[in-house]
Amino acid sequence: MSRLQRKKSLLTRGHRYKRLGQRLFLTLGLILLVLIIGGTYWYRSTLLQKFTHLMENNGLTVEKIFISGRNKVTHDEILTALGIRLHTPMVFFSLQDAHDRLKTLPWVHSLTVERQWPDTLFIHLEERKPLALWQHEKQIYLVDKEGAVIKEKDLENFMHLPSITGPHAAQHLPELLHALSDFPEIKKAVVSATWVGNRRWNIHLENKVTLMLPEHNLINALERFRKYEQTHKLIEEARKSIDLRIPQRIILA
Repeated sequence: MSRLQRKKSLLTRGHRYKRLGQRLFLTLGLILLVLIIGGTYWYRSTLLQKFTHLMENNGLTVEKIFISGRNKVTHDEILTALGIRLHTPMVFFSLQDAHDRLKTLPWVHSLTVERQWPDTLFIHLEERKPLALWQHEKQIYLVDKEGAVIKEKDLENFMHLPSITGPHAAQHLPELLHALSDFPEIKKAVVSATWVGNRRWNIHLENKVTLMLPEHNLINALERFRKYEQTHKLIEEARKSIDLRIPQRIILA
C-alpha cells in the first residue's frame, strides 16, 4: 500500500470515529436529559404530595361550601362549574377562575365567591329575572331586563309573561322597559310587543289595540298618549291602532 493510500485510509477511519463519537455524545446527552426531566417531575410530584398532605393534616382543605341566592341554578351545576372537589387544599382554589366559570351559567346574573380560612367557601348568587318571552325563528326564549337571553327548556311557569317578536327584539327590550317604567298603567296593559324594521316598537295592549311608537323619543310619545287617553279615551275610540310616530299628532285607526 502506498503512502498516499495509507493516508487516505487513516483520514477515512478518523472521520468514522469522529461521527461515532458525535452519535455517542448525542445519545448520552439525550439519556441525561430524560433523566433530568424524569427526576424533576418525580421531585415535583413528591413535593406536591407532601404539600397536599401538610394542608390536609392542618385542616386547610375545602370541607364546606355554602351557597345562597340559588333558585333556578342546581347544586350540581354549581359544583361542576366550580371545578373543585372536597378535601382539595384551599390554596389551590382560584376565586377568579371560579367566578368566571359560574358566570357562564345561564341563570347567573352576578355573584360573589369568598374563601374563609381554614376550610370554607361562600358563594352568593343573584339570578336573572325573566320579564318577557322572545319568539324567534320558531323558538321561545326567556329574556331578562337587560336583554340577556336565558337558555331554559322548561317554560311552563313563564307563559304568563308578555311576549316580544322580531329579529334583535331581545337586545332592544331594555329601552322599551325603560320608557314604560314611567307609565305603570300602560305597562300593566301590555300583552306583547313587536320590534318593527329593526328600528322601533309596536306594543299590543290587552284590549287588542296597538300603540305604534316612534323610533326616537318614546317617553314623549307615551306621555302624549297618556295625556290624551285621560281626556279623550283614545283606547275606546280606536278600533285597531293608535299611531304615535308623528310628533304633535295622534292618528286612530
